[in-house]
Amino acid sequence: MTLCQARVGRRLRRTAWAAVACAVVGLAAAQGPTPAAPEATLAAADAALARARQADVQGDTTAALDAARRALDGYQGACAARSDCDWRPLWETRLLLARHDLRRGLNSAALEHAQAAAELARKAGDTAGQALALAVGADLSGLQGDGAEEQRLLAQALRMVRLDGGAELRARIALYDTKILRRRGDLGGARRSAEAGLALARQVGDRDLVAGHLVNLSDVLVADGRPREALQAAEQGLALTRTLGNGRTERTLIHNAALARVGLGQVPQALQVLDSLLAAYRAAGASADEAIALREFAEAFADVGQLPVALSLYHRERELAARMMAANRDAALAELRQRYDHEAQQRRLDQLTGESRLMSAQIDNRAAMQKVWAAGAVVLLMAVVLLGLMLRRVRDLNRRLEHSQAFLRALSHRDPLTGLNNRRGLHDAAAARGLDAHFEGALLLVDIDHFKRINDGHGHAAGDVVLVEVARRLAEVVRGDDVLVRWGGEEFLIFLPGVDAEHAETLAERVLQAVGDTPVVLPAARPGSVPVALRVTASVGYGCFPLPPARLALTLERAINLADMALYTAKNRGRNCAMGIQQAEAANADETRCWA
Repeated sequence: MTLCQARVGRRLRRTAWAAVACAVVGLAAAQGPTPAAPEATLAAADAALARARQADVQGDTTAALDAARRALDGYQGACAARSDCDWRPLWETRLLLARHDLRRGLNSAALEHAQAAAELARKAGDTAGQALALAVGADLSGLQGDGAEEQRLLAQALRMVRLDGGAELRARIALYDTKILRRRGDLGGARRSAEAGLALARQVGDRDLVAGHLVNLSDVLVADGRPREALQAAEQGLALTRTLGNGRTERTLIHNAALARVGLGQVPQALQVLDSLLAAYRAAGASADEAIALREFAEAFADVGQLPVALSLYHRERELAARMMAANRDAALAELRQRYDHEAQQRRLDQLTGESRLMSAQIDNRAAMQKVWAAGAVVLLMAVVLLGLMLRRVRDLNRRLEHSQAFLRALSHRDPLTGLNNRRGLHDAAAARGLDAHFEGALLLVDIDHFKRINDGHGHAAGDVVLVEVARRLAEVVRGDDVLVRWGGEEFLIFLPGVDAEHAETLAERVLQAVGDTPVVLPAARPGSVPVALRVTASVGYGCFPLPPARLALTLERAINLADMALYTAKNRGRNCAMGIQQAEAANADETRCWA
């Protein structure tokens, strides 16, 4: 796990990357103090910001978000009618909100806060503050899969760093550069960036910043297959962090140290640390950190052959990811409705204000009773016309809202990268056929082999190309009434209603041929270079339900878990093969034992 840090104000504790005001205070000190907004409101906002900083240091996402939101409301309310408010507390509050929205998995909301912080610094003419906020925005754009925006924002931040030239700012930007290189799979570049940032942090004497770079360095070394070096870096960071009292940085270093211990074969110690880490993430409300821990430890245990542990963690990560996706969707819908209501109310207010001014002007200009009656008739007619126009506008707005809601519902059933059905689409298709509680039909789980190597060796953009191409090939081999789903990550699921075991086996072989017979051609990395032809294979686990001879009634989730067992068997048999469940014996569904 990586960590990005930055420093808050001259008198404040050093915290994570959301709190980077110290650099800005130093670089913008020439601006001098600004006149205070209403004292009571600003005092309450300052107190809320202080509580948010303390919770941020302790790693308590729930408390930090609550206090930061109160601070944001206070600063916005106090400064709404003024142009001379100090922008720096509001800038710091925005980055605190971005940090902890990210920890809850609300990436879109976090990106909006980072963009607002960058705009505040831009208007104030502060290069350091803008560069730091842009680097945060670049990291968040990359997490959302927008590689082009990630590159644009990072390049802009680096240009500003060259203009500023300060060692501290360069060290802080290096935190985000390391994360982005790590995410692209450039482990060599990420390690060089982390080591350069560590040297700069030691040069400026910022111990919190040193700890942040040791976090990133230990994460890169774990990913690069150097667990012993990673453990040394993590333990060095822990020795430093425990003197600083930064709870979140300490937890992240413990996380990376445990991953290194898995790589060194120290499985019992790592499992004990993992349980306490997951409990700490849940207590802090850091859903995204919990999901990252589940995914990274599942991969680590799978790499050392601990498949039952890896499978258990994998299922827990998938359940948590589904809950986070639902929370993101609900937040987006709420924001859309709020924006729509605000805009509609503002338009109605503007129309009524214009009508009132027009009527007042006409009444003031009347000189005689005859003109009053004539003007009254004209005003009445105009009111009727305006009322008709307003009613028509309201109907148009309602239609647009219904269209937007229908569009969002459709998006919630589709995977944005491949265009295939997602989990919700599968469950709705099964429910429409009455198969949720008593599932009948065939299921194929398809998993791309060594997909992590593709991402690490060719970058995440190449991984996306492979996912889209595999989805296209699978769509060509299924029937019109079959349901093809992107199940998660590099895994796909095919639901075939009304088929027998022989047909399912035939389709599994066709899937292996469709995926593995023809290499996937990756686009040229740059103009004039040669495209890469990448051989991609897949493993398949399948079953036709209900299983003979008992033919017990199974739920959809239970049938998927059994197909998942067959998939893991295929993986253990060397990959690029298909394994099917042929029969099951049990007195009830919970005691099911299967034979391939």
